[in-house]
Amino acid sequence: MESLPVGDAGTLARAALSKSTWQKYDNAFKQWVTYCITNHITVPTATAQDFEKFLIQKVQEVKTGVALREMRAGIIASGKLRQLDTTIYETNKVNQLIQGAMRTRPQLPTLPVTFDAADALRRIAQKSTPVEMETAKTMFLLMILGPWRLADVLAMRPSAIIPRGEAYYCALQTKGGRGEYEWRVVEPCDNKSICPVIRLRYLLSQPVIREKDCLWLDNKHNPLNNAQARDMVQRFMIHVGIGPEWSPHHCRAAGASMMVLAGVPYLIVARHGGWKSMENMLHFYVKTFANDDVSRTVEKYASRPQH
Repeated sequence: MESLPVGDAGTLARAALSKSTWQKYDNAFKQWVTYCITNHITVPTATAQDFEKFLIQKVQEVKTGVALREMRAGIIASGKLRQLDTTIYETNKVNQLIQGAMRTRPQLPTLPVTFDAADALRRIAQKSTPVEMETAKTMFLLMILGPWRLADVLAMRPSAIIPRGEAYYCALQTKGGRGEYEWRVVEPCDNKSICPVIRLRYLLSQPVIREKDCLWLDNKHNPLNNAQARDMVQRFMIHVGIGPEWSPHHCRAAGASMMVLAGVPYLIVARHGGWKSMENMLHFYVKTFANDDVSRTVEKYASRPQH
């Protein structure tokens, strides 16, 4: 049988589907076009990474992962009808993101999923911190710029922190407490008032911290426990205007989102945050914000790991 020209094949395919299905497909494609226009991208020149960012944004709006899969299917079908190259919509990363969303059935949150980390860093850099909150500030910065869990921060031991150039490398016990360790890195940033390396260097210079081999001590030089640390970080967050609806764990999502918006590759973000599953990181932690100057703020205030 003689093959049809692309345009004719697309017309035939459209005629074979119901009107409601094509309306759904056209609506999905219009959302993709709107995203491209908003971000100063043309659809024919969009990259796979552009489409991944679009899906990461949409995963917060749909009720189920199946809806995300159908949206992608509509964009592919509409793209082929318009004789566009649709390979960027079918990469392995895109497939993993959709499969992860389908397994976890994302639900619409009642609040924004996380706060704007770049804006938080800007306010911290401009606001003085009471002496009694300096420890909490250091923990907060490690969680944002890590982006680490609070448990990771508390697991830091002076004996397992090694200076490497301007950065510090830390051997942290992996989640689950099976005696396995992994390397994490604390990198400097240009703004000294929020630079975690400067703050970490100061703590490591304290004799009592080296003697007890514990980075986080209370006023009586006893190690802080999880509840104490969480309360300290929460109070610091409220002090700088984050909360009370946000918890310290939101720092992890805020930090990961900021790194992605700054252009840090996904694999490096996952390595810094200690994520074993790229799907979990993309679905649960990487969020986007309706803030046009986020990237510029990140450039000015935040650390951008390059290795």
